[in-house]
Amino acid sequence: MTDFVLALNWDMTDFVSALNLEMTDFVRALNWDMTFFVWVLNWDLTDFVRALKWDRTDFAWALNWDRTDFVWALNLDWTDFVWALIWDMTDFVWALNWAMTDFV
Repeated sequence: MTDFVLALNWDMTDFVSALNLEMTDFVRALNWDMTFFVWVLNWDLTDFVRALKWDRTDFAWALNWDRTDFVWALNLDWTDFVWALIWDMTDFVWALNWAMTDFV
């Protein structure tokens, strides 16, 4: 029984040692995998944020240009409208003066 118990103790010790080494290797591998995963995730998130910032910048630039073009077009349309109104009023006043002259 003593030999059996000693052998059993040695076997259990070897088993626990092997289990500890395997768990250590597993934890190390898991840590490396998690570290690699976190690095990749950080890079992906960084790339995503950079892309998002660039897309937002491009959007803002496009929006500014579109608004600028819109304001320019609006200003030109208003300018044309005012000029046409002035010419129409001038023609109206000239016609009214001629008509009043003819009437008088």
